Amino acid sequence: MASHTPLPGPQARLLTLMLTLRTVHTGAGNLVGQDVTAQGLTDPEDLAEKLTGCGWLTLPGTVGDLLVSRPENPTPITVLSLVPNGDTAGPFTFGKKLRPKLSGWAQKVISDKKLRKAKATAATRLLALTLATRTDAWGRLGPAARASP
Repeated sequence: MASHTPLPGPQARLLTLMLTLRTVHTGAGNLVGQDVTAQGLTDPEDLAEKLTGCGWLTLPGTVGDLLVSRPENPTPITVLSLVPNGDTAGPFTFGKKLRPKLSGWAQKVISDKKLRKAKATAATRLLALTLATRTDAWGRLGPAARASP
Protein backbone atom coordinates (compact mmCIF):
# COMPACT_ATOMS: atom_id res chain seq x y z
CA MET A 1 0.00 0.00 0.00
CA ALA A 2 2.82 2.38 0.78
CA SER A 3 3.91 2.47 -2.87
CA HIS A 4 0.31 2.77 -4.13
CA THR A 5 -0.67 5.62 -1.78
CA PRO A 6 -0.07 9.06 -3.29
CA LEU A 7 -0.05 10.78 0.10
CA PRO A 8 1.97 10.08 3.26
CA GLY A 9 0.64 8.90 6.59
CA PRO A 10 -1.66 6.26 8.06
CA GLN A 11 -4.87 8.14 7.25
CA ALA A 12 -4.05 8.26 3.55
CA ARG A 13 -2.94 4.62 3.60
CA LEU A 14 -6.14 3.48 5.29
CA LEU A 15 -8.39 5.39 2.92
CA THR A 16 -6.50 4.35 -0.20
CA LEU A 17 -6.51 0.72 0.96
CA MET A 18 -10.28 0.79 1.40
CA LEU A 19 -10.78 2.55 -1.95
CA THR A 20 -8.44 0.08 -3.64
CA LEU A 21 -10.50 -2.82 -2.31
CA ARG A 22 -13.62 -1.19 -3.77
CA THR A 23 -12.11 -0.63 -7.21
CA VAL A 24 -9.53 -3.38 -7.56
CA HIS A 25 -10.71 -5.15 -10.74
CA THR A 26 -11.81 -2.37 -13.05
CA GLY A 27 -10.56 0.76 -11.33
CA ALA A 28 -14.19 1.75 -10.72
CA GLY A 29 -16.62 1.15 -7.89
CA ASN A 30 -19.32 2.70 -5.74
CA LEU A 31 -18.95 4.47 -2.43
CA VAL A 32 -21.23 6.15 0.09
CA GLY A 33 -20.35 8.80 2.63
CA GLN A 34 -20.50 6.42 5.57
CA ASP A 35 -17.80 4.25 3.95
CA VAL A 36 -15.43 7.20 4.30
CA THR A 37 -16.64 8.75 7.55
CA ALA A 38 -16.63 5.41 9.43
CA GLN A 39 -12.85 5.10 9.10
CA GLY A 40 -11.99 7.37 12.02
CA LEU A 41 -10.21 9.92 9.84
CA THR A 42 -9.46 13.33 11.36
CA ASP A 43 -10.70 15.24 8.32
CA PRO A 44 -12.14 12.86 5.71
CA GLU A 45 -13.25 15.69 3.44
CA ASP A 46 -9.78 17.23 3.27
CA LEU A 47 -8.12 13.85 2.66
CA ALA A 48 -10.58 12.96 -0.11
CA GLU A 49 -10.03 16.43 -1.62
CA LYS A 50 -6.28 15.79 -1.65
CA LEU A 51 -6.79 12.38 -3.33
CA THR A 52 -8.96 13.93 -6.02
CA GLY A 53 -6.67 16.97 -6.31
CA CYS A 54 -3.62 14.85 -7.09
CA GLY A 55 -5.59 12.81 -9.65
CA TRP A 56 -5.47 9.49 -7.78
CA LEU A 57 -9.25 9.44 -7.25
CA THR A 58 -11.90 10.77 -9.60
CA LEU A 59 -15.52 11.54 -8.77
CA PRO A 60 -18.41 12.71 -10.95
CA GLY A 61 -19.20 15.49 -8.45
CA THR A 62 -17.62 17.01 -5.39
CA VAL A 63 -16.18 15.38 -2.30
CA GLY A 64 -19.04 16.99 -0.38
CA ASP A 65 -21.49 15.12 -2.62
CA LEU A 66 -19.64 11.88 -1.89
CA LEU A 67 -19.72 12.40 1.88
CA VAL A 68 -23.50 12.92 1.94
CA SER A 69 -24.28 10.10 -0.51
CA ARG A 70 -26.44 7.26 0.80
CA PRO A 71 -26.68 3.54 -0.06
CA GLU A 72 -29.70 4.11 -2.29
CA ASN A 73 -27.66 6.55 -4.39
CA PRO A 74 -23.93 5.68 -4.13
CA THR A 75 -21.22 7.77 -5.73
CA PRO A 76 -19.30 6.15 -8.59
CA ILE A 77 -15.55 6.45 -8.04
CA THR A 78 -12.52 5.70 -10.20
CA VAL A 79 -8.93 5.01 -9.23
CA LEU A 80 -7.08 5.58 -12.48
CA SER A 81 -4.00 3.60 -11.45
CA LEU A 82 -6.19 0.49 -11.19
CA VAL A 83 -7.93 0.81 -14.55
CA PRO A 84 -6.66 -2.07 -16.73
CA ASN A 85 -4.89 -1.12 -19.96
CA GLY A 86 -6.39 -3.01 -22.92
CA ASP A 87 -5.94 -6.75 -22.46
CA THR A 88 -3.62 -6.33 -19.49
CA ALA A 89 -5.11 -7.46 -16.20
CA GLY A 90 -5.01 -5.21 -13.17
CA PRO A 91 -2.39 -5.56 -10.44
CA PHE A 92 -4.48 -8.00 -8.37
CA THR A 93 -5.44 -11.50 -9.45
CA PHE A 94 -8.10 -12.66 -6.99
CA GLY A 95 -11.54 -13.40 -8.40
CA LYS A 96 -14.41 -10.98 -8.84
CA LYS A 97 -16.52 -12.76 -6.22
CA LEU A 98 -13.76 -12.42 -3.63
CA ARG A 99 -13.44 -8.64 -4.04
CA PRO A 100 -16.70 -7.70 -2.24
CA LYS A 101 -15.95 -10.22 0.50
CA LEU A 102 -12.51 -8.71 1.11
CA SER A 103 -13.85 -5.18 1.02
CA GLY A 104 -16.70 -5.99 3.40
CA TRP A 105 -14.42 -7.90 5.75
CA ALA A 106 -11.93 -5.04 5.87
CA GLN A 107 -14.74 -2.54 6.49
CA LYS A 108 -15.98 -4.67 9.42
CA VAL A 109 -12.50 -4.84 10.93
CA ILE A 110 -11.81 -1.11 10.82
CA SER A 111 -15.29 -0.17 12.05
CA ASP A 112 -15.38 -2.70 14.89
CA LYS A 113 -17.45 -1.56 17.87
CA LYS A 114 -14.44 -1.46 20.21
CA LEU A 115 -12.48 0.68 17.77
CA ARG A 116 -15.45 3.03 17.36
CA LYS A 117 -16.01 3.35 21.12
CA ALA A 118 -12.33 4.07 21.70
CA LYS A 119 -12.37 6.59 18.82
CA ALA A 120 -9.37 4.76 17.42
CA THR A 121 -7.08 6.64 15.09
CA ALA A 122 -6.51 5.65 11.50
CA ALA A 123 -3.12 4.25 12.50
CA THR A 124 -4.77 1.97 15.08
CA ARG A 125 -7.42 0.85 12.59
CA LEU A 126 -4.74 0.14 9.99
CA LEU A 127 -2.81 -1.87 12.58
CA ALA A 128 -5.97 -3.82 13.49
CA LEU A 129 -6.53 -4.62 9.83
CA THR A 130 -2.91 -5.68 9.36
CA LEU A 131 -3.01 -7.93 12.43
CA ALA A 132 -6.31 -9.43 11.33
CA THR A 133 -4.73 -10.50 8.04
CA ARG A 134 -1.98 -12.29 9.96
CA THR A 135 -4.18 -14.11 12.46
CA ASP A 136 -5.60 -17.60 12.01
CA ALA A 137 -9.14 -18.74 12.83
CA TRP A 138 -8.06 -19.62 16.37
CA GLY A 139 -6.73 -16.13 17.06
CA ARG A 140 -3.05 -17.01 16.83
CA LEU A 141 -0.79 -14.42 15.31
CA GLY A 142 2.32 -14.93 13.21
CA PRO A 143 3.86 -17.50 10.86
CA ALA A 144 3.18 -20.42 13.22
CA ALA A 145 -0.52 -19.63 12.94
CA ARG A 146 -0.42 -20.41 9.21
CA ALA A 147 0.76 -23.96 9.90
CA SER A 148 -2.05 -24.66 12.39
CA PRO A 149 -4.67 -27.31 11.63
